[in-house]
Amino acid sequence: MLEIELLGRFNSLLFVLLFLTASFAQEYPDKQVHSLMKTGLDYLINEEFDKAETVFNKLNQSYPALPLGNVGLTAIEIVRAYDYGLPYNKSKIEQLLDSAEIKSKLLLKKNDKDIWNNYFYALTKGYYAYYQGLTGDYLSAISAGLNSLDFFEKCLNQDPNFTEAFIALGVYKYWKSRKIDFLTWLPFVKDEKEIGKEYLKKAVKKDSYSTYLAINSLVWIYNSEKKYDDAIKLAKTALAKYPGSRFFKWGLGRALEDVDKQQSIDLYNEMLDSYKSNGKGSKINEIIIKHKMAQQYSILGNDKKALELCSEILKVNNLSDYENSRLEKRLERVKELQKSLQKRN
Repeated sequence: MLEIELLGRFNSLLFVLLFLTASFAQEYPDKQVHSLMKTGLDYLINEEFDKAETVFNKLNQSYPALPLGNVGLTAIEIVRAYDYGLPYNKSKIEQLLDSAEIKSKLLLKKNDKDIWNNYFYALTKGYYAYYQGLTGDYLSAISAGLNSLDFFEKCLNQDPNFTEAFIALGVYKYWKSRKIDFLTWLPFVKDEKEIGKEYLKKAVKKDSYSTYLAINSLVWIYNSEKKYDDAIKLAKTALAKYPGSRFFKWGLGRALEDVDKQQSIDLYNEMLDSYKSNGKGSKINEIIIKHKMAQQYSILGNDKKALELCSEILKVNNLSDYENSRLEKRLERVKELQKSLQKRN
């Protein structure tokens, strides 16, 4: 169950954020571009999506030859949909990515030795890989992903300290090895988990915008390895700068479940309150959070509170087809928990 949850969180959120913020790690030579990217990133991490959209639209208008505005807008579309529990706007995402790829190819055609031009193409293909994975086109996703990684390697070959490449390659090497652990006894299959972690640790030490996303990646890695104290320490580092960000609270909450269950409940309550306060909410994520809280209350012996939460979840109606498809298995687990609690009382 833990592995499924970790990979789900990683694939649906962290991958996007890592690719986006990688473009902000080392300062882009144009100070105005740098300022717009930094501002847009801060808005995105704080879930201020409308403000982030305004910034990246301005970046597109002021620098139409660069693909960064399109990439930023793509990230907003994906992350906002995930945070609010909405279907992805596939047509808009495809349009943004097509435009970003055209711009990236034109820049490469002008100068294929420029490290940023290579990075822009790697970034765009990385998003294509993620989007195609979302739509279930896994063969195309693998092809685009490998193409992206080739260009990240080119960046690293040009500049061994290019932080952006360390983050993307670190994430890939670690999780690829996690997925093929059962094959690492073969002589031609390398276990690159430790290399991936070292890449991310190197990125964390850099004083850059991407530091916080490298931290988030390591938080989930530590959670998957049950190194919860390390995960908590790192997550709190990110939350010191972004105290209201749900992005970082997911990883911290998961770590706290195995260290201090009451603290995890308190944190999940904060997340529920933040959804209520933004006026939009997210039935999917609110149900997930309440289920997590019910599980922790059950372990703590507070069956009454756990049952209340199960009842609240199962009373939610008017779920869309999309919400039902996302929550079907979760709701079955809520019913199972409710039955087991009723038997105990």
